[in-house]
Amino acid sequence: MFATIFMSKLLPLNLALFDVMNTTADANLTPEMHDYYVGVLEDSAEPKLVHDQFGDDYNIPANSGKTLIFRIFSKLAKALTKLVEGITPAGNSISVTELEATVDQYGDFIRLTDVLQLTAVDNLMVRSTKLLGSQAGRTLDTVTREVLAGGTNKMFAPNVVSGTATDVLQRADITANAQLTADLLIYAVAKLRGMDADPLDDGSYGAIVHPHVVADLMKDKDNWQEWNKYTNRDALLRGEIGMMAGVRFVQSTEAKVIAPAALFGTINRLTLKTALDGTGSVTIAVKEAISAAEAAELTAKIGAGTVKIYVSGKEATLSAVTAGVAGSATFTVTAAVQNVAADSMVCGYGAGKDGSAIYCTTLFGAHAYGVTSVRGGGLEFIVHQKGSGGVSDPLDQRSTVGWKALKTAERLTEENMLRIEHGCSKFSATAKSN
Repeated sequence: MFATIFMSKLLPLNLALFDVMNTTADANLTPEMHDYYVGVLEDSAEPKLVHDQFGDDYNIPANSGKTLIFRIFSKLAKALTKLVEGITPAGNSISVTELEATVDQYGDFIRLTDVLQLTAVDNLMVRSTKLLGSQAGRTLDTVTREVLAGGTNKMFAPNVVSGTATDVLQRADITANAQLTADLLIYAVAKLRGMDADPLDDGSYGAIVHPHVVADLMKDKDNWQEWNKYTNRDALLRGEIGMMAGVRFVQSTEAKVIAPAALFGTINRLTLKTALDGTGSVTIAVKEAISAAEAAELTAKIGAGTVKIYVSGKEATLSAVTAGVAGSATFTVTAAVQNVAADSMVCGYGAGKDGSAIYCTTLFGAHAYGVTSVRGGGLEFIVHQKGSGGVSDPLDQRSTVGWKALKTAERLTEENMLRIEHGCSKFSATAKSN
């Protein structure tokens, strides 16, 4: 598969901000101050953008619309029919698939009061800019990550207990024993190569991995290589920490983690209080307290659609929740749950049946996806000094600092990327979604 980009002329919009890093500021902010704050924002944002670095960079020129149209050209089948002397063959035709990606705008700001700036010990403008830079980086990185997480090319790590591996065919069956290993990476690389996935320039593949998972990889001292054993700082990828099985790993807390769905608030895992025998019960008592507000939140979810839970790995559909202090709160399900021991896991749906969080480690070859550029373009820094608010700030009490950016990403060649879904030996039982 080969990707060529064409710019649509739809929805004309001035996108000049893609050409340079912009700063919007008041006249009393000097050029030196402009440059300083832009540098602080960029430096704070850039380390967070690890999901962009394996993608092909596409900028929309000014006044060219806000929709990218990627044209994907399919490979031609082998021409194995022998030519007959003097006879012109039928020939072939090009197969093209168009993919559209539209940029969206993201941003935020911090309001600083005159009193706060007069009394605070720290330079709040610098602090705010660093905080906003980090937020911008994480936000724009997540935009790309969520596109990549929808990739259709995936594999599951097997559950390995006492040396015996059991194949996993669906996400719900992944446990903490389904770890990312050198053997699994060898198969993953073989799968990519079997699909003719173009490697990176040095012949390896890249991958983005969560720090929790790095702990599992580094325990394999026979296969794990620290970055300084095979490359130097000039060739180091952003966030790169090591290599295994021909895969160069970039570490990020933004590598996708899928935990059980929250039942209410951020709570997604509870503990069964009373064992369920062979007869079973539709009443699921939990050891933890459930407040009236939490019960109301979950009741609203139940009223809006189907809400499923797992009780010791057994799927159940909620019909009601009853608030109570620790040990007296209960769930009601639509069908009796049987043969479950006390102290078993009761958790939300969407990850492992046993409450395990799912870690997604994605491997990338070249030209797998496209992204809009951020560094040097697309990210705009905006500061309004105290006194610039006019009638909306008649006493010169407020200043603001903020950012905004246009961003999109698109998977171009599914065969050039592979998502491995797996658990983690130490952290699967407690990790949260990110």
